[in-house]
Amino acid sequence: MNPNQTISQRNIQTRRPQGHVGQLVTSSRLNKCTTLINNAPQAAQVSDVVVANAVANADHAFKVNGIEIKDNSGVGATNQSTAEKLIAKVNANPLVRGQVRAELIGVNTVRLTSTYPGMAFTLTEDDANLTVTAITSPALADAIPFGRLLISTGYMDAIGPQEGKEFNELCALPKSTTLKKRAVVLMPTAANAGIYHLILEVDGKIYDCSVTGDADATEQEIVEAQAAKVNAAMPANTVIATEDDAALTLTAEVAGKTFKYTAWAEGAGAAVDVTSDDNPPEADLNKVAAGISVRRYDQATRSIPGGSAEYQPNEGVEALEDGSIWAENEEAPTRGDVVYVETDPTKDVGGFYKSASATRIPLKDAAWQRAGRGDVPIAALRFRRAI
Repeated sequence: MNPNQTISQRNIQTRRPQGHVGQLVTSSRLNKCTTLINNAPQAAQVSDVVVANAVANADHAFKVNGIEIKDNSGVGATNQSTAEKLIAKVNANPLVRGQVRAELIGVNTVRLTSTYPGMAFTLTEDDANLTVTAITSPALADAIPFGRLLISTGYMDAIGPQEGKEFNELCALPKSTTLKKRAVVLMPTAANAGIYHLILEVDGKIYDCSVTGDADATEQEIVEAQAAKVNAAMPANTVIATEDDAALTLTAEVAGKTFKYTAWAEGAGAAVDVTSDDNPPEADLNKVAAGISVRRYDQATRSIPGGSAEYQPNEGVEALEDGSIWAENEEAPTRGDVVYVETDPTKDVGGFYKSASATRIPLKDAAWQRAGRGDVPIAALRFRRAI
């Protein structure tokens, strides 16, 4: 190559990759990122040893990871005193206490909990007077790929010198198992020729599901008519109505996809009472959307054999709260397309799409900016965390 030859910036731009999934589109100071702690759906193993029939002045024993825990119940032993002695033995044994901790549940149960979430231990009984029962299986948190939407699952005290002074925000992938469904129960009071209004709003569209009772309408007739009206009007994967003779129950069909409602009645003696409204934050994906996982090139991520680098359990996840990021997408979205988030755990959960499906939820505070150039299957996405 001629040493005097130069390569134009245009030539470099056409040859270099458009970007990486999870990489910020620009290095603008306007980008806002935060650190979330990946801890879902991690669970510690919990198992019980029940002292069902303590025998006075006899040995009672079980094994944790093959290490025997044994104590003599002594004269006049009870189930509780025997359980308490076994608990003391567990918590005093240096080979066991680093793996599990023991506590008394009720009057005769030794509850063993693994010290770290996801760490399994074996528990076997050495005594016919003891019964071993599994309570909770161990589970690690999900590995989090780059460029996926994350939801907030609450806060915990920071560990270390700042404990009690700072809080870490926990996060999870927006799976249908981590999100919840809103459910509302309405109970009408029947009156002659009463009008029972019910207005539903889903995905920005309004549906009038009101009904009018006849001169001798009953509560059962009213809720049956309303249920039929709702189910006929609502699109698939939005809201379903059921009734039990006196009450109408409205339930979101997709976890994390919320709906709004207004209910009232007209006519002398006519009324509609809201007897239940189960609406946790996790019932609305847009309320709990906390950020998009940002690609990291340092030790905050680990390489998994056969896969790409991801955020691992209990690690801090750098997440974009406000700004633009590259997201994996082969649909070539345009600025006007809706941004949908996948919630199916068997698919690319937390991934972004321009097409709808039975398990995808529209993300209101996001917009497509442009598709990747050529055959690069990514697109620029603008996101801002809702306040």
